Amino acid sequence: TFHYSYITESLNTNFYQYLDLNIVIMAASFFMIFKHMGNFSSNIFKSLSEYSFGIYFIHPIFLKFIEIKHLTFSTIWAIQFLYVSILVLAVSYLCIYILRKLPHAKLYIG
Repeated sequence: TFHYSYITESLNTNFYQYLDLNIVIMAASFFMIFKHMGNFSSNIFKSLSEYSFGIYFIHPIFLKFIEIKHLTFSTIWAIQFLYVSILVLAVSYLCIYILRKLPHAKLYIG
């Protein structure tokens, strides 16, 4: 997406759809990787698992913010994808972590 957007100088959302082939392949790959890891569990994965519902619902806000502000970290699309993924996950996690401290928040954000 970054590459096509960079070439056309406008946002290209061809690869943002959840049922696109590249997204399905990535999701299946991650599922298989974690499935074959066996009973590997750490505090990070347990925490991500606990907050995943909230992260799922809040991450589009941060993606939209990055899109609106035209934030770029690299001209290489793979590095840009990696940076944005890590940044959005971290900010979403932190936001849900803080929101869950509010009374009754678990009822709404999981």
